Amino acid sequence: MAKDAISRKIDQAAFHLAKIEGERDEFAIECHFAALLACVRSCVFYAHEWQITNGKATNTKDYARIHAWEAALPVDDLEHWKALTRIRNKDIHEEPAIPDPPMKVRRTGPRIGMRVGIKIGTNIGIGYTVQLPRMIVNAKTGKSYPLVEVCRRGIATAKLLLANYETI
Repeated sequence: MAKDAISRKIDQAAFHLAKIEGERDEFAIECHFAALLACVRSCVFYAHEWQITNGKATNTKDYARIHAWEAALPVDDLEHWKALTRIRNKDIHEEPAIPDPPMKVRRTGPRIGMRVGIKIGTNIGIGYTVQLPRMIVNAKTGKSYPLVEVCRRGIATAKLLLANYETI
């Protein structure tokens, strides 16, 4: 049961990530992000329920094995996993987690890789606009993360959990 449930939640999270990546409407992105947060966090709860049923956790508050597994994640993965968890907890228990809208920044000079019909090295004084990634802030630490990156990493970590939940 846990394997199928975790796998299904990972698939749902991937569905919501695809919607986030292709969406322009800010409210729709917020809704898909909230759903993705819930899906990824549910993976932990399903793994924990499996542990209780199979005698690897003593009660509903015993997350010792899962916390030890999390602590063994590579540092960068753990940081993103914790950020995703904290953002989800804030979204569920305090206030909606609303991703920042993408920012556009004006750059000056020729754009690398730009195809223009002039001699390379000529200062043509052009500029261009770059869209920075949409960000989400971990309110506990104040650190900002690129929204899509934290979602992708959360799904990747949930996949690791799926592969390992029976041995945690």
